[in-house]
Amino acid sequence: MMSGRRPEPAAHAVGTSYDAPMGTPPETFVGEGGENADRIEFPDVVAAFEALGFVRVGRIGQADRGRLWREAAAYPKAVRTDYVTHRAVPAVVLAAADQSAFVVVSWWWDMPDVRIRTAMTDGSVLETLRTWERAPVPMRGYGRLYRDGDLHQEQLMTNAPEGGRKVSLAEGSPADLWSQHRERISQLRRDTGAQPVVHADVSAAAALSNRLAQHQVACHRAQVSRGRWILAAILGFGAAFIVAALVLPPTVDLLLLILVIIALVAVIGLRGRIRAGSFRRRYDAGRRPPLAPGS
Repeated sequence: MMSGRRPEPAAHAVGTSYDAPMGTPPETFVGEGGENADRIEFPDVVAAFEALGFVRVGRIGQADRGRLWREAAAYPKAVRTDYVTHRAVPAVVLAAADQSAFVVVSWWWDMPDVRIRTAMTDGSVLETLRTWERAPVPMRGYGRLYRDGDLHQEQLMTNAPEGGRKVSLAEGSPADLWSQHRERISQLRRDTGAQPVVHADVSAAAALSNRLAQHQVACHRAQVSRGRWILAAILGFGAAFIVAALVLPPTVDLLLLILVIIALVAVIGLRGRIRAGSFRRRYDAGRRPPLAPGS
């Protein structure tokens, strides 16, 4: 069992990010002791977890401010400074009193970003995330997903229960989030016999964060790969139509044009079903790659 308050570590490299930005490599995070060491995003949330017996074990933050600006470039110009200002504040890492979980508290578009994480002895990872109460600022080109899709499912894009990463959302106070997470740990114990590994220091938290960041990148790449196959099929069909128009007789070209028009009308008429099917495939957790084993 843990007792007392551990001192926060001096600045040193501890691994890569918990949750790499989609579409970019994992970012280097370090144990912070510099210009933002005294700043905490949502100190009331941190204090609420401490009241539950959690103990601060350190901070993880981004050492390279230039990389933060490169991340910010994916967002509208008007919010980039806000993004860098807040993301430069190191996230607070706390460990449960019984060493069964880490909680990471940081900022995400003026909402507390709270992630409770437990690595199990069977290699799986349980995560409980604080539910967004509203849509965050989307990356450029992602607005449609938040507007037309399922906001809760967008927050669960790394959930891969069959692949060893079991992510769930929870609402309420830190006490509510912790209660729901503990129940999930108990359920997994009953179902599989697996036990939580020891969650004791910031190095272990960083190693887990790095593992999950790599999985997030793998999930995003799998999603992008499916989109590229669809685009390739569309371009292939277009190229075939152009070649046919150049080499086939005019009467056949006319027939092909009629068929294309019919197909376009059908697509327009079925666009609602096509969109629903696209989101259904996007949110299918069974399509996501498995979580890589921990070291």
